[in-house]
Amino acid sequence: MNINRTINPSYIILEFLEVAIHNILYCRKLYPEGIFTLKKKYGVPIHVSMYPDLNYYISESLKAVEEVLMKNELKEMDIYIYDRLAKPIERFVFKINSLRQNIKEIGNDDPYFVKLKEMFRAFCLKLNLNNAYMKPLPEDANFKIVIHTNERASISLSDDPKFQVFPWIEAEKVDVIIETPKLIPIKTIEHDTFNLLIYSE
Repeated sequence: MNINRTINPSYIILEFLEVAIHNILYCRKLYPEGIFTLKKKYGVPIHVSMYPDLNYYISESLKAVEEVLMKNELKEMDIYIYDRLAKPIERFVFKINSLRQNIKEIGNDDPYFVKLKEMFRAFCLKLNLNNAYMKPLPEDANFKIVIHTNERASISLSDDPKFQVFPWIEAEKVDVIIETPKLIPIKTIEHDTFNLLIYSE
């Protein structure tokens, strides 16, 4: 993402979600370690995929996330992990509340988002520890990115020509229900710009 755009809270969230997706895929071993390269973000090492097809899926998914986020219509973004029978077995939840888009309305407690980036750093560090509480995934596991929004935004995404090549489909309940989930809190980010609750099941 364009670094010059990160002064907008929405782009800061998008950048963080991109980092989170790549690192969850790495930590949960959904892809071979060899397709990831090591970079530095928020003052810590992160893993970023170099696999074009995977990066295309993540990039196109984040375009839709951006579309609804900029309109304050994004309630939640989930990373669902499925077994070979397409049964959901695990998910990571990013629940967004109280997003304030207008940077001029935000207080001066953290004008350069230093505190916010420290919170992102803490998430990256805690993500590795989270693995200790989760069972290894089956070798043939796969994942999907799911967004929760309102009906108006859902219709808008379906009708928007930008998303005709990469269409969004409303999920059936059976596709997103995990049997007997165990909730594992990962990080709560509270900031002047937004609140973000992150946990796994």
